[in-house]
Amino acid sequence: MCKVVEGFSDQTASTCAVADSFLMVMVMEADATSFYQQKNLIRRVNSAAEELNENTSLRGIIINKALDSEENGFRARLQETLPIAPGQIHVVPLDPDAARAYKGQEMPRYDRTDSQFSYFLINAFTVIMSVVTAQWSNERVEKRESLRVEIDRARMKRLLGERVRSGLRLVMAGLFAATVVSLGYIAYIDSLAREELAQTDEAVHRTEELQGAVAMAGRDLQSGTARLAEKESTLQDITRRETELASQIATLSAVLDDNTEANRKSIALETELKRVRGQANKLSHQ
Repeated sequence: MCKVVEGFSDQTASTCAVADSFLMVMVMEADATSFYQQKNLIRRVNSAAEELNENTSLRGIIINKALDSEENGFRARLQETLPIAPGQIHVVPLDPDAARAYKGQEMPRYDRTDSQFSYFLINAFTVIMSVVTAQWSNERVEKRESLRVEIDRARMKRLLGERVRSGLRLVMAGLFAATVVSLGYIAYIDSLAREELAQTDEAVHRTEELQGAVAMAGRDLQSGTARLAEKESTLQDITRRETELASQIATLSAVLDDNTEANRKSIALETELKRVRGQANKLSHQ
């Protein structure tokens, strides 16, 4: 198998033409520079194969560091330009975990088995290398399959962990929002209670004032009733006195012609009667 990542020469093209000429895999990135470079490489490999009387076959293309999980636009351009079928184009997304592994001189396929790089790469080579692995012994096939299963499980575990963490974040956000709403509602209820309490205190104060006014009015009423009773008693006394005076005047009037002294007394009694009646009238109008 001949693998060229970036940069090539005539010697590189000749090597690819004769090395496992039935299998050629290209690794490129989804940009114009890599596209034209690989396109030129295929042309040179095919030219070298004709000179060396060899047959070449482009078995697959790996789009590395893909920003789009499908890279449909770049896929269509490859299919229009190169002799490649859709199922022979594989995508390996840009993976920060793989970059950190390489930076630390680690192999993502073994040291970062839960990375996207390991998952997409092992699945791509499972398809591309099917021609080769068909000739492998059962032991080698089982080892490769165990590695693929290990990577699948590691990735599923990581995805599950991410979903759990995402769910926990949503739950925490929901609890926080519920707490904020609850605190706001409690504050609102507290403000209503305080307002209601203030209104209740004011109503109690007004009630106390009204009770005081009613008590004062009751005392005034009792005092007025007592004065009225006293006036009625005085009026009754005056009425009795008036009756007595009228009786005396009638008696004196009968003997007025015969007794001058009696006449004077009668006049005095009439004067007294007027005075008493005046007092009675004055008390009646009070």
